[in-house]
Amino acid sequence: MSGATYRAAGVDVESKARLLAELGSTIRQTQGAAAAAWGGFAGVVRLPEAGGALAITIDSAGTKTVLARRLGRDRVIGSDIVVHCANDLVAAAARPLAFVDYVAMPRLDAVIVRALIDGMVEECQRLGIPLISGETAEMPGIYLDETYDVVGTMVGVVVREISP
Repeated sequence: MSGATYRAAGVDVESKARLLAELGSTIRQTQGAAAAAWGGFAGVVRLPEAGGALAITIDSAGTKTVLARRLGRDRVIGSDIVVHCANDLVAAAARPLAFVDYVAMPRLDAVIVRALIDGMVEECQRLGIPLISGETAEMPGIYLDETYDVVGTMVGVVVREISP
């Protein structure tokens, strides 16, 4: 696939990495003893009073939504965001506990929203976790027609310590 790179799509990965490196010291100012190291796929917050730790992740389905929309495969995006978040938690040695979604589009399309939620529910059931809340936003003028954004947040319990 010639030209199938982030740079060819207009995404500057190196610039993003530099920005995040610069922001790291600022973000670490908010983190006391409860927070594990900044960065990675999920943040970890120690809960000394409970003798454990929570891992939290957030991500967007991103540009995959454009292809899914063209192919009428929106349900796959619902599944994808849940699995993506679960994988991020597993990378932090955490077991998923619950999922929260965010769906935004210029005009609510019940068929698309239903397909997205059906995909999320299917994966949540497969993982044995609840979809506990969410936000469905209609934002004309913010998103292009025929597009949407899907974001997932998942919380999990750390099942073992991992080294940074």
